[in-house]
Amino acid sequence: MADFLFISLRFGEHSREIAQAELGDLLRSTVLSAHEVDHLIIDSTNVCIPHLDSYVGVIVGGSALNVTTSTYDEFQTHVHSELTRLIGLDIPVFLICFGMGFLAQATGGKVDRSRPEVTGITEVVLSDVPDPLTASLPERFLALTGHQESTVELGDGATILAQGPTCFAQMVRYRDHVWATQFHPEMDADAMKVRMAFFMNHGYFSPEDYDEIVSNIRDFDVSHSHAVINNFVHHCRAMAAK
Repeated sequence: MADFLFISLRFGEHSREIAQAELGDLLRSTVLSAHEVDHLIIDSTNVCIPHLDSYVGVIVGGSALNVTTSTYDEFQTHVHSELTRLIGLDIPVFLICFGMGFLAQATGGKVDRSRPEVTGITEVVLSDVPDPLTASLPERFLALTGHQESTVELGDGATILAQGPTCFAQMVRYRDHVWATQFHPEMDADAMKVRMAFFMNHGYFSPEDYDEIVSNIRDFDVSHSHAVINNFVHHCRAMAAK
């Protein structure tokens, strides 16, 4: 039986391929092996998050959805409903990228498009708030990111754990069991190259900059960003053992 559930929020063209690439990225960047992770792909309104009694933690990958979309279709409404139910449970949850905006909005915060970050390397600067996911990390480290939306105000129960030069919220904790990162702790240069190829014309970067971005990010060490999600894995197991 797997200890963790990994949820992919993917829809439309290449959704299954993207979801499988995400799972591969997660396994390569963490101490987790394939038999320790169940993979749920929410790609329609017919797919719901199952009972979680057998898991010690849940990780939710990114999504091409935007919380600032003026009108939600049936699929996005379903995704928001499922995630709202998820963060209301007691199980530890880790949300990546889209999950940051979702968490802010769902808890009463504010998300807009005033502070996007171009696809590539970013600096993460930890706050002085103690947290089990950041305890072993340096005050500043590098990570990979790329997003059109930005959290500009936190909701009730949320605390900033890290910011960036232009990013108000790079990492947030909600209550004592939910974490969200704007950056992608599961990604390295190879993962970013693959992910960018799927989203070549989605507005995250200029297609003509693809080769340059891929070349440049290989020069940077993002191992500390991987440590964030590995610390989540260790924390979940420690809590389950109590």
